[in-house]
Amino acid sequence: MAEQPAITANTNPAPGTDPLLEQPDGQGVAVNAPPGALASTADRAAPSVATGFFQQPAVQKSIPAVVVIVVILISIMVYSLFNGASFRPLFEGISQKDQSAIYTALIAADIPVKLDPVSGNVTVSTDDYHEAKLLLASQGLPESSIGGFNLIRKDQSMGTSQFMEKMRYKLAMEEELATSIATIDSIRRARVHLAIPKQSVFIRNREASKASVVIFQHQGRAITNGQVEAIIHMVASSIPFMEAESVSVVDSHGKLLHSKSASNDFNLTNEQLQYRNQIEDMYRTRVLSILSTFLGKENIHAEVNAEVDYTLIESTSQLFNPKTISLRSEQMSGQSSSSPGASGVPGFLSNNPLTPAGGAGNESSGSSTGSSTRNYEVDKTIRHEKKIAGVVTRLAVAVVIDQKIKAPPASTEAAATGEEGAAPGASVINVNGHKSLADIEALVKGAIGFDATRGDTVTVMEASFTPQLVAEELAWWRDVGLQGIGRQLVIAAIFILLILTVFKPIVTNLIHPDAAKKAFEDQFALDHEQENLLSGALNGEEPDDPNILQDGESLEEMKARLKPKKSAISADMLDTANSYDDKVALVRMLVNDDSRRVANVMRAWVRKDLGQ
Repeated sequence: MAEQPAITANTNPAPGTDPLLEQPDGQGVAVNAPPGALASTADRAAPSVATGFFQQPAVQKSIPAVVVIVVILISIMVYSLFNGASFRPLFEGISQKDQSAIYTALIAADIPVKLDPVSGNVTVSTDDYHEAKLLLASQGLPESSIGGFNLIRKDQSMGTSQFMEKMRYKLAMEEELATSIATIDSIRRARVHLAIPKQSVFIRNREASKASVVIFQHQGRAITNGQVEAIIHMVASSIPFMEAESVSVVDSHGKLLHSKSASNDFNLTNEQLQYRNQIEDMYRTRVLSILSTFLGKENIHAEVNAEVDYTLIESTSQLFNPKTISLRSEQMSGQSSSSPGASGVPGFLSNNPLTPAGGAGNESSGSSTGSSTRNYEVDKTIRHEKKIAGVVTRLAVAVVIDQKIKAPPASTEAAATGEEGAAPGASVINVNGHKSLADIEALVKGAIGFDATRGDTVTVMEASFTPQLVAEELAWWRDVGLQGIGRQLVIAAIFILLILTVFKPIVTNLIHPDAAKKAFEDQFALDHEQENLLSGALNGEEPDDPNILQDGESLEEMKARLKPKKSAISADMLDTANSYDDKVALVRMLVNDDSRRVANVMRAWVRKDLGQ
C-alpha cells in the first residue's frame, strides 16, 4: 500500500494553506489543500466581510440606536398609513387677515394645524375641532364671522356720517342674508350683493331694489329649482321695494339659476313637459305589461308619443228654446160707470139736471173699460264650461318585436294527428293561430284606449334586435375592497419579514457576539475539513492505516501510537450536549484529541457518499 500523506498541525501555516481553527492556547491547525479545492470555501467566507464590519466596536455601539430609529420610523409610517387623523376646516370664506389671526392663535395654543393645499383654509384634526372653536370664540375670531347686525351694535363715534351708517346697514343685511342662505342643506356658502337706491318721497319716482346672490353648493349635491325659488322669495321679502324678478341667483360655476328674465311661463313649461313624460310612461307601461306576458319583456320595445293640450278654456252660454213657452204672469184691470145724460139748450141751466116730476121715467146711461197684461217665459239654459289643461289630444304608439323569437319544435302529438305546426325557426307570432301582428295591434289599441276620432295611430312591426352586451363581472381578486385588504396584508408581511430577516440577526449578533463568531469559525473549519477529505478521496488516497509503520518511525513509537489512549471526552458529556454551541465544542475537542481518527471517519463518509 502506498504511503499517504498525513495531516499535520503546525503553528505557522505555510503559504497556500488556510487557517482552520484558532485555539485558545495560540496553537493553530493548518490543512494542506490545493487552491482549487478551497474556492468554494472562499466563497462561503465572503459574508465574513460584513460580519467583521458589524463586529467593529464603533459599529456595534451605533447599531442599537440605528435599529431603534428604523423601527420607530417604520412604526410611525404604518400607523400614519392606517390611522391617519382626518382634518376638517374651521371656517370657510373668511378673509386672509382672519385666517392669519386664527393660525397664529392655534399655534400659540399648541393645537396641530394644517393649511389645505387646495383652498388654503385653516384645518385642524377632528379630535381638536370643538376645542379650537371654543378657543377662537373666546378670542373673538374670526372677526368676519361676528358681522351682520353686530356691526350696527358696535359703538359708533359722533362723527359717523349718514353714508357710513347706510353702508353698515347694507353690509349687515348682506351678511345676515348670506348666513340664512347658508343654512340650507345643499349650500355650503353664499354671498349676497344688494343694490338699494335712495328712495324719493314721491311714490311715482320710487325705484325698485335689486339683489344678486352667489351660492356655493356642497360637493356632490345639486340645488333644486324649489330651493332657488325659496332663496329668491326670502331675499325679496327682506328688502323693501324689491320684487322677486329683481333677484338674480348664480352658482359657483357661473351658471345663471334665476334672473329677472325668467318667468313663471318657463317654469310652467317644465311642469308641462314632466306631465307629458308621465303620460307617455303610463301608456308605455300598459303596452309592455300586456305584451310581455307571451312575448317576453326582452323581446319587445315600445314608444309612445302623446300630444297634450294645455289650453285652459272657460265659456259661458245662454240658450233659449222657443218651442217651450209658458205663462209666467198675467195682470187684468177694468172700469165701469153709469149716469143720466145732459140735455137742453146750452146755458145756465142747460147742463144741470132738472128734478124730474113725480112719476117721470127712470132713464139712465153708463160706460166700462178693461185691460189685461200677460207675461210669457221662454225656456232658457245658462251653461258655464271650464276645460282643464292637460287633455290628451292624440296618441301615437310604435311597437317593435324581435323577429328572432323562434317557435318551439313540432310536438309528437301534432305529428301523429297530422296537424300542421310551425316549422322550427319560424316566427312565434305566426304559429297555429298564435298572436299575429294584427292581434298584437288590437291588444295595443285596447291598452291605450285607442280613439280614431282624435287621430290615434298604432304601428307594430318585426325587426332583428341587436344583442345587448352584458357587463362582465369583475373577478373576486379585482374587488377594490379585497385589494385594499390585500395591500394591508402585504405591508404587514413585509414588515414582519423585515424584522425576522434583518433586525433579529442584528440584535442576536449584538447580544451574543462570541457565539456568532464561534459558530462561524466552526462552520469554516468544517468546510475546510470536508473539502480536504473530498480532495483526498478523489485523488485515490487511502486513509492512513495505524498498523503500518510510518516513515522514520521506530517500533517503540509505533507501539506507543497504537496503545489505546484515554479520551478526554466522557459519555456524560455527549449526552448533555444539547445546544449547537455545546456540540461544536465537543467536535473541536474530538479533533484536538484524535485528529487522525476523525480524518479517517470523514474519509469513510466521503467515500460512502461517492459510492466507492
